[in-house]
Amino acid sequence: MLTIKDVAREAGVSYSTVSVVLGNRTTKLPIAEKTREKVLECAARIGYRRNALASQMLTGKTNIIAMLSEMVRYEFTFRAIAAATTEAELNGYYLKLVNLQEFNGNPEDRRHQFDLLLEQRPAGILIKNRVADVEYLIQAAKECGIPVAVLDDAVKNADALIVSDDEEGISRAVEYLAGFGHRRIGFFSDLLKEGKFSQIRFTAFQKAMLALGLEQKSEWNCSLDYYHNQKIREFLAGLYAGHGPKPTAFCCASDLIALRVLTSLQRLGIRVPEEVSLIGYGGIHFTELTDPSLTTVFQNFEEMGRRGVKYIMDFLNNKTKEHLHLVIPTRILEGESVAAPNKGDRS
Repeated sequence: MLTIKDVAREAGVSYSTVSVVLGNRTTKLPIAEKTREKVLECAARIGYRRNALASQMLTGKTNIIAMLSEMVRYEFTFRAIAAATTEAELNGYYLKLVNLQEFNGNPEDRRHQFDLLLEQRPAGILIKNRVADVEYLIQAAKECGIPVAVLDDAVKNADALIVSDDEEGISRAVEYLAGFGHRRIGFFSDLLKEGKFSQIRFTAFQKAMLALGLEQKSEWNCSLDYYHNQKIREFLAGLYAGHGPKPTAFCCASDLIALRVLTSLQRLGIRVPEEVSLIGYGGIHFTELTDPSLTTVFQNFEEMGRRGVKYIMDFLNNKTKEHLHLVIPTRILEGESVAAPNKGDRS
């Protein structure tokens, strides 16, 4: 098997020079461009292939970035994964996906999996959305000198937090609906839990409504497991069968919730957007395929993935050791689910 010594002999340079060039460390240790090109040409000509495993045994480091998630099947996760994979490969690293969904019910199995992962000494760890026992993993990673970036969630002890600007996004949604003339707006969310996106977005909704001087009624808001179509339908049926003012629009904490609300409204014979307008949150691709297509707040999951890897690269290259809290802007992605309310419903 060919070794670095064979390349050095063929190129007529030292072993250390070849090691720097083939180890992609020329940015740290200056090597003349002509010498670098000569080493690469000789390595290619004699058919040398770098043994990454041997290098890892010497340095105690790998070129693997681990990405953990319990929600791999969702588009917002694999969009971040795809972008993180590309960014990692541009820097000479590879992404290892760790699907934690099957370990949801057993904390001991999960911590054992975390320990096995850390034994492999990944260069860095990305976490998409919160996972159970994440604080244990982050603390253990710090003890190993492994940087951790959390995407799309809030975890206090992570090295980096990269999230969407939820307050801005919900404010944009409410302002967008108000711009069409809506004054009575309800809110749909997953179960409200402190620190989770549903609670953060509902609080932002209340703040945006107050800032615009719009009426708020608790009976216009619904918080429940969005898998329960029947419960959503029962809530809407009861709301629109009752007396008094009704919401002319709903703001939803996610596109998945908005889809459930849309189908429930349609089954009840309530037309969107002719009778009720609807806006989602996330910018998932299926929003283009519904009828009507959903207007939504676009989250840049790709940028989250890229910036997570960039943070790890900066950490590894000693460009930063400081905590990062990066907030990614949102924007309205217009569909067909929002229109002006009927004249009699505008007051």
